[in-house]
Amino acid sequence: MTNEAVTIKTLTSKRSLESERFQQRPHPCHSLSKKIEEVDTRLSKKIDEVDARLSKKIEGAELNLSRKIDAVAADLAAHRADTEIHKARYQIREDTGS
Repeated sequence: MTNEAVTIKTLTSKRSLESERFQQRPHPCHSLSKKIEEVDTRLSKKIDEVDARLSKKIEGAELNLSRKIDAVAADLAAHRADTEIHKARYQIREDTGS
């Protein structure tokens, strides 16, 4: 073999190795897609957690308001009953403004 043949064979081997290394590296788009998927997964998880917390708070507020409304209704009923008992003494007038 001549020197030129050995040099060509060596260069061909080096190119082959470099080509294999290049092919083994992930494509930049693949890496970016993977990162996007990871971020999407994390964000979806966080959104689900926030949704669960907000739902719990809303349910608590609804329960609290329901209790308050029931208490006001009971107070109104008691007041009305008391007013009916003392109807003769109390007269409710509406001022018509004329």
